[in-house]
Amino acid sequence: EIGVGNGLRIEERNLTRDTWIRYLGYANEIGESFKRFVSRRSYLASYLTSSGYVVADACYQCQKELGRDSGEGSKIRVALRAGDSLIWQSLASVIVPGITINRIIALTSSACKLGRLGKSSSAVLPTIVGLAAIPVIVGPIDHGVDFVMDRTFRGMTTEMLAKVATKSDPSS
Repeated sequence: EIGVGNGLRIEERNLTRDTWIRYLGYANEIGESFKRFVSRRSYLASYLTSSGYVVADACYQCQKELGRDSGEGSKIRVALRAGDSLIWQSLASVIVPGITINRIIALTSSACKLGRLGKSSSAVLPTIVGLAAIPVIVGPIDHGVDFVMDRTFRGMTTEMLAKVATKSDPSS
């Protein structure tokens, strides 16, 4: 939130999550979809791109947290923000979607073989299904990762931040 005035809230635009940059996190899903048509180097480059996005987002989140305040516990808040971003983005942008698309394509390939489709259909259909699945899986994966993070890492870090706040409050 940038500022509050006259009852109006101005939401801060998140550079890595609210702009085209967010799509770099989906590069590995594209790589998974085209795996059978591209070189191994290109396939691995898609994962490198997504992983680069994860690191860039963590750095951006740290920069935002550093800009908030430099009081007691600020280094802990920055470290926890970085950890949250790295874990969440790794799971929601790289690991879970990569595995999901890979398995969707494998199941589609198996179905094509069982259905005795021609070679060209069997080669192209799994890629089409993989690409079509990307927008469908993003929301559920994001919500699932939030659910897990809220009950694990974020639960622990909330307790840590409360302890830091208590130590820095002179009235305690």
